Parts: sequence; structure tokens; C-alpha cells
Amino acid sequence: MNKYCKWMKVKLIALGMISIFSIGASADGTYETVVFIDGNLENASLYQNVNYKRTSQKSIVLGKDYSKENINYIRPDSYKWEKEEYNSEVQDKLILPKTNRYSYLTNVKVKDKFKLERDEKSKSWLE
Repeated sequence: MNKYCKWMKVKLIALGMISIFSIGASADGTYETVVFIDGNLENASLYQNVNYKRTSQKSIVLGKDYSKENINYIRPDSYKWEKEEYNSEVQDKLILPKTNRYSYLTNVKVKDKFKLERDEKSKSWLE
């Protein structure tokens, strides 16, 4: 099933579809992701919406190679940024207030986010 989903995702990108939508659920809550892919198939906007059953303070460590300037939208508004040592490296950490839901919109490179390579001869993306 997972192999089929990867194949389908690659085919959607190759066919130039403008969005991919996925929903995940766990014991803690619901995670929704919508990806809008630019016409050049190189850049995308990723919208992430997370809803939890319980209200508490949330935080996200974005990773050492991620720039917080790529985030265009964050809700709730009362968030703050802090530096935190994570895996022996100082990284940006997004801290959200006491809430049971949050969402953000960020810019990503298709090849980096989906681990794809572009075949220049056929002008298509390969997994």
C-alpha cells in the first residue's frame, strides 16, 4: 500500500496536479497536510493543520537546515521563537501557546521535501 501511495504521489506531481491532500490520525489528534505545487514543479507551498484532543503548550523543532523565513503563516498568533540545543546543535524552535490546534503555511522545494530527482532529458521527476 505504501509503495502504491508513493507511486501515486509521484504521478500526481509528474502530471502537474496543483495539490496533494492527506489526512493522518493518531491517539493524540488529527494531522492534515495540503501541498500546492507550482507550475514549474520545483517549488511548493505546504499547509499543515494539526488538531489535538487535549489542550497544552506545543512546540516544533524545525531542523538545522530549515529557515524560519520560509514560514508564511502561523496560527495561533501568539507564538514565539526560541533557540534550543537539539541533537548537539542549536536549532530554531517554534513555541505555541496553550492550545489544542495549530496550523502553518511554508514554502518548500519539491525535490527536497519529496526526495525526488529531476530527469533533464525527459523533464520529469523520478523517485
